[in-house]
Parts: sequence; structure tokens; C-alpha cells
Amino acid sequence: MEEQAEFNRTVKELRRDTTRGVTNAIRFFHNRVQEKERRAAHAEQKLNREEAEAFRQSLKTPGEKSYEFMLDSGRDISYHTLDPNTDLERLKGYLDGERLQYCIRESSLDQSQEMVYFTKDRAKVTRALEKALNDTLKQNDKLSEQERFTQNWQSEQERVSPNNKLGWTPSGKDYEGFERDDSRIYQSYDSKGQIEWSSDNLPTQPLPETLIQPFPLDNEISIEKLTAFMKSYDLTVAFENQKNGGTQMYLLMRSDKLSSQKAALKAAFLALEKNPDLIRKVRPTMKEALNKAKVQEKQLLLEASKKAAHQAKDLGQDIGRGVRR
Repeated sequence: MEEQAEFNRTVKELRRDTTRGVTNAIRFFHNRVQEKERRAAHAEQKLNREEAEAFRQSLKTPGEKSYEFMLDSGRDISYHTLDPNTDLERLKGYLDGERLQYCIRESSLDQSQEMVYFTKDRAKVTRALEKALNDTLKQNDKLSEQERFTQNWQSEQERVSPNNKLGWTPSGKDYEGFERDDSRIYQSYDSKGQIEWSSDNLPTQPLPETLIQPFPLDNEISIEKLTAFMKSYDLTVAFENQKNGGTQMYLLMRSDKLSSQKAALKAAFLALEKNPDLIRKVRPTMKEALNKAKVQEKQLLLEASKKAAHQAKDLGQDIGRGVRR
């Protein structure tokens, strides 16, 4: 029994040797995918830590903030619709003088300007608004009727024409062809598709990467079986023969599927370790080979006996012809 068990272990180890190159390649792919996944997670954690630290610092500093910052602060916020004639720069100066945190944005209802501020700062905000309004009234008193009409018209025009409409140029700015502004990139009417691009002019969608690992190809490895085996785990691979007799194995790595690919590579590796015959060529067993040899031996003996009988018959005919002569 021990000898039989040792024999079985030896046979299994020999079969594993035939797939050693493939399993080494899978191990390489698994480690690289895991490395990329860990690096991406580490970069995200680092970015989150940096963002959290930046947010904490921003909570301590006064000045104009984004609407998202006001929401993320967790504090109670209030809204105030600004008069169209309000000088925003002068108002911001008064708010900064009060060391307040605030946001001035465009209303999503009627595109009017509104201020978002923390409710606890209502008294200081009211004081800054009164100062800005008094300055506006004093300035209007100095304007002529025509100048006042022109200023009101421009303010109203800006209020009803949001800057995200193609074809509208904000005062004092000239966007060439209206293709780009601070918040968006406009696509021309004849553009094909709606591809999103980052600020670096790179596609925002993750692109696949190719991992290459050369490995020695055993004569008993079936490329067809190996391809089908990897495909069963949703892994896309390709092969290229080299001049030195080796083979390069390519794995298409998807940056958006790192976790699933890592799990699939691990499952494929364990399956090959357990059953190397999954990618080996079909080889006859010892019993099948012996039976085939016996059949071939019988066929050769039969052909030899037929040939000997035919030669004996020819020899007898030649002897008979010689006697008659």
C-alpha cells in the first residue's frame, strides 16, 4: 500500500511538473494584479487622508467656500437671495472682514445670485449685507438715468442668461467659439460620441492593461485546453511562440476588475494544482498503449505469415516448372 501511494504521488508530481510554467505565470499575474489593487487602495486612502486634513484646515479658515463644503461641514446653513444690483466683490470684502465662511452661487431655480452661510453667523452676515447695500445706493445716486438703466439691463441680462448656455459670453470675457469655460467643455455639433475627458485630456474610463510573462511550454501542454481553461474563469489570455522554443503568455488586466481577476487567478491556480490534466494533451494510459502494441504485433505477424505463404507458393510453382522441363 505504501509503495502504491508513493507511486501515485510520484505520478502526480510529474504531471505537476508539466504545468509548472503555466502555474508560475499565473502566480506572476496574480501577484501583479494584487500589487496594483493594493497600490490603488493605498493611493485612495492617502487621498482620503489628504482630503480630510485639507477639509479640517478649511474649517478653520474664513473666506469663500464651495457649496459642497458648506454641506459637508455638518453645520446648519441658511440662504439669502442677493439683489441684482449688489456689488459681489464689495460684499465679499465685507464678509471677509467679518472673517465669515460663505458661498455665493447661482440658484438652480431662476439663475439669480444667492448666498449660503452658516446660520450661527446670521448677525454678521446681515451687517455685511447692509454695508454692501448702502454702498450700492450711494453709487446709484451718482449715476445718471441712462447709466442706471444700462447697469440694470446688464444685471438683468446676466441673471436670465446662465453661463452654461452655449452662445452667451459673460461680460469682459471672450471664450473662443464658446468651446470651454471654467466649468465645462462644449462639444461641437458634429462630434461623434459623448466621451468624457479629464482635465489632462485623458479618457476618464479605465483602460485595460496587458501583462506579459514568458514561461517554458512543456510538450504535453495543450494551448487550446489552456485557453479554454482560462476563459472559464473569465480571464482573457493570448500566446506567442519565441525563437528559443519558449512561449509568452499575455493576460489582459482590467483596472476596473482587479478584485474579481485576482480571485479568478487564485481559483485557476488551485484548480491546476489539484488537477494538472485540465490543460495537458490527451495521452494514452499504459494499459491502452499495451493493448495497442499487442494489436499491432498481431497485425504484423499476420502480414508476415501471409507474405511467407505467398513466397512459399511462388517457390513451389517455380520448382514444378523446373521438373517438367
